[in-house]
Amino acid sequence: MSEETRPSSSLLARIEAPLVELQALGALRERSEAAAGLAALERSVLSSLLELAASSWMPGRGVVLAELLTAWRDAAMAMILGRVRPVGFAVVALGGWARRRLAPFSDLDLLMLCPREPDAETAAKISEILYHLWDAGYRVASSTRALRDIRHDAAGDPHFLTSLLDARLLGGDAGIFAAMSGGVERALARSRARLLAEWAEEVERTIENAAAGVLLKEPDVKLSPGGLRSVQLLGWLERALAGSPPLERLLSPAALTSLRRSEDFLLFVRAFLHLSTARREDVLRIGHQAALAEALGMRGPGRRAMVRLMRLYYERATHVALCLLDVVDHGRRRRRFRSLGAALLSDGRRLSIRPGLPPDPATAMDAAIACARLSLRPTGPLVRWATASARLLASPDTSRERDLFLRLRELLGEPRSHLGLALLKLAGFLPAYLSPLRAVMNRIEHNPFHSLPVDQHSLQAVHELECFGERASRDSDRYASPARVLRGFRDSVWVAKLALLLHDTGKAYEGEHAKNGAEVVRSFMRGLPTERLFADMVVFLTENHLLLSSMARRRAAGDDTVVETLALELSRRAFPLESLELLYVVSCADVAATNERAYNQWTAASLAALYRDARARLEGLPGAGSAAVGEDAGRPEEIPPQGFRLGVAVWNDHLRITVAAPDRRGLFSLLAGILLVNGADIVRASIRTRDGTAVDEFYVTEVHGHDLLERRMERELSSWTEELESSFQRYWRDPDALDRLVDELERGMKAVHPAFRREPEVSARYEGEGSLFVEISCTDRPALLYDLTHRMAELGLDVRSAAVDTTGWYVHDGFALGMDHAPAPGELESLCRELGLATEARPGGGGRR
Repeated sequence: MSEETRPSSSLLARIEAPLVELQALGALRERSEAAAGLAALERSVLSSLLELAASSWMPGRGVVLAELLTAWRDAAMAMILGRVRPVGFAVVALGGWARRRLAPFSDLDLLMLCPREPDAETAAKISEILYHLWDAGYRVASSTRALRDIRHDAAGDPHFLTSLLDARLLGGDAGIFAAMSGGVERALARSRARLLAEWAEEVERTIENAAAGVLLKEPDVKLSPGGLRSVQLLGWLERALAGSPPLERLLSPAALTSLRRSEDFLLFVRAFLHLSTARREDVLRIGHQAALAEALGMRGPGRRAMVRLMRLYYERATHVALCLLDVVDHGRRRRRFRSLGAALLSDGRRLSIRPGLPPDPATAMDAAIACARLSLRPTGPLVRWATASARLLASPDTSRERDLFLRLRELLGEPRSHLGLALLKLAGFLPAYLSPLRAVMNRIEHNPFHSLPVDQHSLQAVHELECFGERASRDSDRYASPARVLRGFRDSVWVAKLALLLHDTGKAYEGEHAKNGAEVVRSFMRGLPTERLFADMVVFLTENHLLLSSMARRRAAGDDTVVETLALELSRRAFPLESLELLYVVSCADVAATNERAYNQWTAASLAALYRDARARLEGLPGAGSAAVGEDAGRPEEIPPQGFRLGVAVWNDHLRITVAAPDRRGLFSLLAGILLVNGADIVRASIRTRDGTAVDEFYVTEVHGHDLLERRMERELSSWTEELESSFQRYWRDPDALDRLVDELERGMKAVHPAFRREPEVSARYEGEGSLFVEISCTDRPALLYDLTHRMAELGLDVRSAAVDTTGWYVHDGFALGMDHAPAPGELESLCRELGLATEARPGGGGRR
C-alpha cells in the first residue's frame, strides 16, 4: 500500500479492535462458538467499512477499503488455521483475495493444495476449515487438488492457468506452494502465445463495440469491459509478456497515473455497492447512482450529480480499455504491418498509423473509412493519434470543411460504418466534429427503456440500421420490411445515418427533445457544405423520429384517422414518399437501439402496417387495410354463462390474456385490477368494442416477478391460469371486493423515487359524436392502469378502445372514450386535471382519492 493510499491510524483503528477480539476466538473449544464470534466481528468490520465508504471521498479510498478488508479476512483465516493446524497441504487464496482486491460480499476463492490425493486425515482438516467459514456466513468457492493434477491442468487449460497467476499462500505447507508456483511459471512460458492471442481477442472486441459494456447505462463494475476484470487483465498481460518492460515503461507516466486512479475509483464503486446493499451487487444500477454520487461528493440539482458520476465512470472505464489496447499492441508488434496508403498501416486485422505522422483531421476520417470498409480494428496508437487530430477541430478552418464533410458522407455510405464511427467516438473525434453531440456525450436517460447513454444509443441505432439486411434472412417478420425499403436508398443512406447520429441531441435541453433537436440540427446543418434538400431531410427526420411510433400507438387504440393524417402531413413535403420511407427505417432503427426487447414483433408489425397503409394512401391506391396487430387471437366464441371468456396464450416473448365480455362501464378497469391482484406485470393493453361486446387484450412479461414463459415454469403457468380464472369468476360478481383489495395492496406498495418522477401530461381532444381521445404520459407505478380507468368510469366515460404502453418507469397511453354529451367550455381542462391527479401516488401507495 503506497503512502498516498495508506489509511491513517484512526482508519486502521476501525478494524484493530476486531483484530484483537479475533485472537481470543482461536482459544474457544467449540467450532460453533468460534464461528458465531467471527460472524459478529465480520458484521462489525463491514459496518465500519460502510461508514468509511459513506464519509467524505478522497483519492485512494477504494484501494484502502479493499486492503483493509483483505487484511481482516487474512487475519480471520489465520485464526481458523491456528485452530485446525494444517499439515501436509497448503491453503491458497485465488482471485481478488489473492490480489488483495476483495469486495465485501464476493466469494472467497480458495485452493486446497495437496502433494497427492488427500488421505482421510487431510480431508477432515480441509472440511473443518471450510465448515468454519461456512458457519461464519462466508460464501466460499473452493477446490481441492493434487499437485500433479495442478501441473497437468495448468498445461492443458489456459483458463485454469490464468486463475493460478495471482495465487497467494495463506497458510500450510509453503514447500508445496513453491512447487506449484514453479509449475505455473513453466506452464505460462509454454502457453504464452495462446494466452496472448485469447486476451488480445477479448480486448479488441471491447474496442470494436464499446456499447457491449464500457458504455452501458447500468455497467457491471467487475465484468463489463473497462471494469475491474480489465484492470486484472492488464496484470496478466504484464506477466505473460516475458522479457518485456513492466507497465511503468509500457505506458506513459500520465497514462499509468490515470490507470491507477481508475482502478481506485472502480474499487470504491464496487465496495460501495456491496456495502450499501449488503449483498454481492456489481452492477451500477440507476437506483444506486444518486447515493454513490453523494458519497463521491458530487452535488447538483435534480439528476445532475448522477450524470456527473456516470460521465466519470465512462471516462475511467474508457481509459482502462485504451491502456489494455496499448499493452496488447506491444505484445503483437512482431506481426508485420504493411502500408495502406501514405499514412496508414495494417496487418490484415488491425489498423495503425505511421509513427511520427503529425495529427490531421482528414487522415483521421480516412482511418475511420478504412476501419469500416476493411473491417479493421484500431490500435492504441491510432486511437491516441485520432484524439490529437480531434483537438485541431477546435480551430475553425473553412478550407477543410467541405473535404471533411465529403469524407463523413463516404464513411456513412459504408455498409459497416459503425466500425469507423466507434473509432471516432473512442478518440473524441465524433463530438468534436458533430458539435450537437457534445451536449449529450455520455448523458444518461433515467428511464428503463434506454440501455445506453444518449450518444451511444445514436451510434447503436446506426449499427441496427446496418444489420437489417443480414437479419432479414433469419427473422423476416421483423426485418424484411425495413431491409427492403432501405435497399432503395443505397446512394443516400448516409442521410438516414446522419439523422440517427443527431436525432436525440435535443435531450440536452428542457422540453420536447424532438423539437429541440430539430432546432439544434437545423442550425448545425446550415454550416455544412451540403445541398439544402439533404439538410432539410435530416432536420425533418430529427423532428419527427417519434411520429410513426406515436401514430402506431394511436392506431392500435382505435384512432382510424391516423393514416389519413400521416399521409396529409407528408404530402406537403417536396418528396413525400422518400420522407415516409426514410422516416420508417429511422424509426425502426431508433426503437431497435433502445433495448434488446423494444423492437419486438408487435412493434415491428405495427410500424410496418402503418408504413404500408400510409404509402398506399400517398400513392392514391386503396388502403392496405387497418387490421389491428394481434387480431390473430381470433374472434371470441359465444360468451358463456358466467359472463366472460378468458384465454391465456404465449405470444412472442409475452403472455397474452384475452377477455371477451359484454361491454359495460368500468369493464377495462375491472380486468386490469384482476390482473394486478394476480401479480401480472402489464406492459401493453388494448380494448376493442363491437356490437356490444368488448374484447380486451393484455400483454404480460412477468407474474409475481417470475418469467412464466420459461420451459421449467410450465406447471406454474398452468396453476396461475387456473387462479386467474377463479379470480375472474369471483370479482366479476363482486367488483367492490376487488376495489377494496386493490386499495389494500396499494397502501403497501413502494413509492417511486422522487428523482425519477415526471409531471403527468394529459391532453384531451373531442372528436364529435360523443367521441373523446385522451393521451396520458406520466411516471409508471403499480396499479396506475387500474386507477386511471377506475377514475374514467367514475367520471362517466366509457373506454371504447385503448393502447396502453406501460413498460418501465414512464408510460404513454391513449384512450378512445365515449361521453354522453358534448363537453362544455372548460370541461376538457377539468377532465385533464382529474386524470392527472389519478396518476399521482399517495403516501403509502395508492393513487385514488
